[in-house]
Amino acid sequence: MRGCWHDLVTGWALLGPGVRHISCHTTRLRVREDLGDDELVAYVATGEGSGCAGGYAIEGHGVWLFDRIEGDWFNILGLPLLDVLDVLRGHGWRYGGMP
Repeated sequence: MRGCWHDLVTGWALLGPGVRHISCHTTRLRVREDLGDDELVAYVATGEGSGCAGGYAIEGHGVWLFDRIEGDWFNILGLPLLDVLDVLRGHGWRYGGMP
């Protein structure tokens, strides 16, 4: 994967009375071309990415593996949150503070 791009695709839906929104988002990431074997071994040894899709946790030490991201950061974490909030707001949902 060194020097290569890969895509993360997330689909989500908001369904309810009078509401049907289905969406798909793609975020592209490029693995560093100059990534050394020693760096990969060190990252795998952390165990951080063992339970993650793609084998890395970009919000942690996994960010060292990449040099470019195109798209929504939140999509990498699992849900394109800003888009979800836009759709909710479009249906009248507003932030009301913490209880």
